[in-house]
Amino acid sequence: METKLTSIEHQTRTLQEVNEKLTRLTTRVERSEEKMTEIENKVIDLDGNLQGCSNLFDGLKEKSEKVSTDLKELGSRVSCTEVDGRSMTMQMNSLVRRCEEMEEKVKDQQCRSMKYNIIFSGIQESEGNEDCEKIIKEFIAEKLKVEGEIPLVNVHRIGNRSKARRGGRPRSIIAKFLYYKDMQRVKGAGKQLKGTSFGMNEQFPAEVEEVRKKLYPIAKEERRKGKKVVLLRDRLYVEDELIIPERYEWPQHRSDASARPPRPPPRHKRTRYNGSTPDRSVSFGGAMASTPYVNS
Repeated sequence: METKLTSIEHQTRTLQEVNEKLTRLTTRVERSEEKMTEIENKVIDLDGNLQGCSNLFDGLKEKSEKVSTDLKELGSRVSCTEVDGRSMTMQMNSLVRRCEEMEEKVKDQQCRSMKYNIIFSGIQESEGNEDCEKIIKEFIAEKLKVEGEIPLVNVHRIGNRSKARRGGRPRSIIAKFLYYKDMQRVKGAGKQLKGTSFGMNEQFPAEVEEVRKKLYPIAKEERRKGKKVVLLRDRLYVEDELIIPERYEWPQHRSDASARPPRPPPRHKRTRYNGSTPDRSVSFGGAMASTPYVNS
């Protein structure tokens, strides 16, 4: 009997231990379930966050695709703009060339129209009306010693009379010759005016004369060296080589002050005439004799 009781007690303790273990296991299971529930909630939250990130990335992708499309369109527009810009540049260059060609043609026509003209300076002017053609013909015969009848097309004074009076100098006379050979004869007789108060020069457009002003000192320097010098309109040739004034190298012995084209000495200032600058052009006598004469 006692043995049975002992066995029952032992079994009872065993059952209690099992019960305690089951209780602890139940508790652990419950805690695990709570953790699982918590994990599930976190997973649900994470899934929501992931969905939000997915939506964000989808939005960014859409915007990126739109930006890419806009960039492609912009690139196409830039390419079109570059093409248009090149086209406009080509058109502008073409227009510039055409303008330069037209300016050159106008200058050529002006030079041709003035080809038969000579401007005479230093000839006294009377108060009343005067016969300029008669004055020039007498001047050619008496001062230049040119014989024979020389037909003239148009002869007149140039400049403002009142300004000439205030300046105390006579206005220049421009004469247009009928024949070029007669004009050449008269021009060739310019040496007769050396040492007198008279002068004469060919007429050129203003822009041509401005270039010639830069070329005169160079022509004088090269002629001093004994070289062949030819001045054709606004182009100077030395020994058949075209001279560019800006690139011309003056002799090293010239000082800095004299490295620039020398100024002509004080001279009788003459009246300008529109496209011509006779006061600084080629001259043959009097105060203008210091300016070198070259063929043109």
